[in-house]
Amino acid sequence: MLRELVEAKTKGLATTPRAVAEPTKVINLMDVLKRSLAKDAEPEPKQGAVSKPTRAKAVPDPRQRALLPVFAGQTRLLQS
Repeated sequence: MLRELVEAKTKGLATTPRAVAEPTKVINLMDVLKRSLAKDAEPEPKQGAVSKPTRAKAVPDPRQRALLPVFAGQTRLLQS
């Protein structure tokens, strides 16, 4: 295609411009993000009084009872 165009120009023949494809739609990501955040920020309509779900009590870890505090260097003082 390019070679044909160059040869036509060197011979002085009239060339027709080729058709330009329609430009693609460009999406501005910042605008889309702002719209998305605005949609998420809208408060949802309340559907009556809904009680807050309660958590189950945490089960204590049995391994923690076996831990003893470490007193570095004080054992010699206590034994003397």
